[in-house]
Amino acid sequence: MEYKGQSSVELTLVIGIALVLAAPFILASQSSIIQLSDASGTLQLDNSLDKVERIAKSIQTQSFPARRTLEFSSPRTAENIYNPQFTNRSALVVELSSRGTSSNQSILFDFNLTLHNGAELADEGNHQVILRKNPTGVNMSVIS
Repeated sequence: MEYKGQSSVELTLVIGIALVLAAPFILASQSSIIQLSDASGTLQLDNSLDKVERIAKSIQTQSFPARRTLEFSSPRTAENIYNPQFTNRSALVVELSSRGTSSNQSILFDFNLTLHNGAELADEGNHQVILRKNPTGVNMSVIS
């Protein structure tokens, strides 16, 4: 019984070796998890943009006090959201940046859609958005 600490040292060595051997697999799976998370966020953004497009087109055809609220989901990869205006047309553009790659997703409207306080939409998470009919088109504002 003179080697009481030997089993503790052996257990510590076995656990240490197991962690060293598992590290490459953990690092490889972490990359896959990040890619999956980015893809999931992009899919949620696609669904949010589809809702905005569908509701904005519906409001455009209705009379003046028409309004609807919706939940807009912004992924962590969203860098900027802006609203270029053209003659009787507009767009909603979301710039994405993930792992050194930039891309954008956009919707084109055949009417004027004006985005107010859109910088808040670039923050990751779910945002309450209201779309309202106005005399020249549709206003889109972030509520929370």
